[in-house]
Amino acid sequence: MSKANYTGEYLVNKGQIAKIHVLLSQIPGLEDKGEMKRYKENLVRDYTDGRATSTTALSWKEAKDMIAALERLTRTGNTNTVQLGSTPKKEQKLKVNPEEDKKRRKILHFAHLLGWYEGVNTSSVNKKATLTMSSEQPPRRKLDMEQVNGWCVTYGKYKKPLNDHCSEELSVLITQIEKVYKAYLNAV
Repeated sequence: MSKANYTGEYLVNKGQIAKIHVLLSQIPGLEDKGEMKRYKENLVRDYTDGRATSTTALSWKEAKDMIAALERLTRTGNTNTVQLGSTPKKEQKLKVNPEEDKKRRKILHFAHLLGWYEGVNTSSVNKKATLTMSSEQPPRRKLDMEQVNGWCVTYGKYKKPLNDHCSEELSVLITQIEKVYKAYLNAV
């Protein structure tokens, strides 16, 4: 694991830095090294809320989020999201497909119905879904995205986090999570 900074956050590792640079080189319109450098600096500035312009100053989570956005950007090939010569806002860096966003929200809706909240332990005992409250923390109404992404990676057909799925894959995930929810209702 990477070293922690003075705030206790883990710092970016060499593999993440290399991945960011490789992904930046794959973005159409960033062939010029000067343009790529300016875009990278603006991107880092946005992800660090103005704290830094170098990838070496990113936290591990900031680098992870930036890599995910760059992977989606390079996968879709949408060059309209590249804002050369300006500071890209987080909303501008990766335009959200409304159809995909609607499908993701539907999956998150089922996660709410299943009670996948932070501080709530969901487990399967004797093939029946049960909810047990953690005695360490009171239950909160914040959705546990680690659990959602964990389910997508472990049980989802495509074995990747929720935000990495395209529209067709999200349709399959919706069908899968609907079945999980129906099984949960039958077990209760």
